[in-house]
Amino acid sequence: MTVTNQKVIRTCYQCGKCTGSCPLRKVSDFSPRIIAQDFILDGKANKKIWKCLTCDLCSSRCPMGIKFSDFVLNQRIKSFKEGTMAAEQAHYGYFSLINRIMANEKLTPNRISSIPKGVKVSKTGDILYFMGCVPFYNNEQHMVEVGVDYSKNTFSTIKILNKLGVIPAILDDEKCCGHDSLWIGDIETFRKLGEYNINAIEKSGAKLVIFNCAEGYKTFKIDYPRFIRKFDFEITSLAEFLLKKIENNELEFPYEYPRKITYHDPCRYGRHLGIYDAPRKVLQAIPGVELIEMENSREDAQCCGVNSWINCNIETKTLRNLRLTEAENTGAEILVTTCPKCQMHFNCLKHELKEEPSEKEFKIQIEDFATFVAKSAYLI
Repeated sequence: MTVTNQKVIRTCYQCGKCTGSCPLRKVSDFSPRIIAQDFILDGKANKKIWKCLTCDLCSSRCPMGIKFSDFVLNQRIKSFKEGTMAAEQAHYGYFSLINRIMANEKLTPNRISSIPKGVKVSKTGDILYFMGCVPFYNNEQHMVEVGVDYSKNTFSTIKILNKLGVIPAILDDEKCCGHDSLWIGDIETFRKLGEYNINAIEKSGAKLVIFNCAEGYKTFKIDYPRFIRKFDFEITSLAEFLLKKIENNELEFPYEYPRKITYHDPCRYGRHLGIYDAPRKVLQAIPGVELIEMENSREDAQCCGVNSWINCNIETKTLRNLRLTEAENTGAEILVTTCPKCQMHFNCLKHELKEEPSEKEFKIQIEDFATFVAKSAYLI
């Protein structure tokens, strides 16, 4: 099964808008137009499909409506099956390995053991919180060196839900959603993980599943139905869930939290799902918070340069440098994002630049959406 008919790419009339829009083009010779041209001429995929950020900025501006990330995904799946994958995997393939281990049906994680003290969770319930892979971040050596505790994302989400009177169910045997496996073309591992998670959630009896991860939410909402199967439970992002609570006067922020912030739109939340307003409205509902937009935001937001733990190199680091410069130019103290990968890689860049005295050091803080909201409600 493919994402979309590959004949669509043949409607490209080589206007070059994609290449002119591409963030990666700013720092390299990468060209979506040339990749499309090569496929139109000989039906073969250019090896540079592995460089693509799959951020879909090009797709949002294509006059022919070509979804370039879908084309790239199809070609990666084909390449992976043929054994010609050419992705530069970051962190020594640590996360790809975790996904393959999890795909083994005989092995099950023990997720509840990773829940920090001071929060209330349950094994069953109408509302389930899908934790995602953030708890694994603190186990990877490089991330430990960066010195950011990513378990706060999980802890904060549950704290907020508890404040709303929700004791979320947690799947003790929850596995990775498979986002990264899919985007490196490993469709079989992705399907195993997805089928397992769908079955586990349906078996739990949960009626609503909440996500605080842009990639996890996008994977369930878009990729599970088209690659695996539809399911009978509802899903929502934490931002959308909280916005409804605010609009119904069920969530209030009793104290001032004076902060100047800017919001980074992750590609999966933004151009892939069209979620722009919900996180902003939640942040703006916090007394004392001043949200300042970056020069490129919403549909025009620049990618952090990372997808699926591949291509962490000088080019993508340059993109992160450009994005953090844009963030600091707003005068904001904090950059808030709803994607743990964006959060991690911005923090990673800050850490690396701090180790190089000759390089510019960024002062802006990088914070997860749930963590920021929990702090503003004085829950953590």
